[in-house]
Amino acid sequence: LPGTLAAIAWTVAVLLFACIATPVSGATAEEWRTRTIYRLFVDRFGKDGDDINICLNLNDYCGGTFAGVASRLDYIANMGFDAILINPVVKQYGRGYHGYWSQNLYEINPEFGGDEGFQTLVDE
Repeated sequence: LPGTLAAIAWTVAVLLFACIATPVSGATAEEWRTRTIYRLFVDRFGKDGDDINICLNLNDYCGGTFAGVASRLDYIANMGFDAILINPVVKQYGRGYHGYWSQNLYEINPEFGGDEGFQTLVDE
């Protein structure tokens, strides 16, 4: 067991170093300081089409998708925001519309539109 713990600790240390040492493209820390960020939950904010009804169901998905979020990016920009922060988008257990019941960290939630829907939102 001590050897196993040492191996795990070593693996974690290497992974942390890799994360710190690997350059990431995108905005710099200084650029992020000037951004105004709009926080949203994909399932609640990104309902498809012209559906403006408020969903009060706290136990299940309400129908929001990446396509719905993408269709409302102008709305967010017109309020003065220039970035969005969305809830976790990985596949969830059961009715984890909020994104905090992660089932598979390597699969985008199909309820929100899956890989293709997420890529479309990123490309917007």
